[in-house]
Amino acid sequence: MIKIAKACFWMSVALGILGQFVTFYPGAELGWFALAAFLAIPGFIVLKRSFRCASLVLLVLWCAISFLGYTRGKEYEQWLKNNPLEERIQESQEQLRLKELNITEEAEAPQH
Repeated sequence: MIKIAKACFWMSVALGILGQFVTFYPGAELGWFALAAFLAIPGFIVLKRSFRCASLVLLVLWCAISFLGYTRGKEYEQWLKNNPLEERIQESQEQLRLKELNITEEAEAPQH
């Protein structure tokens, strides 16, 4: 049982480190770091005090990052509601048209 607890602890460490690079989508931290926090819990049954302290630190850290991911996800959802995709596509198309017009005007302008 202790070996399983240690394995869960080290998997929590690995997921936490990997999560720093993998969770680039706003709100993805919630699920990723919640799992890492869950895997840190079995570290409390290891008899060494250092393992227990490290498990507590990881649990608090992963829960905090998970909560921040939740708030980032909510902010991103709100931003998506306020900025519909269709409007952003139209704005991008208008910007492309303006760039094309500027390029063609410069190409058609007489050169001295």
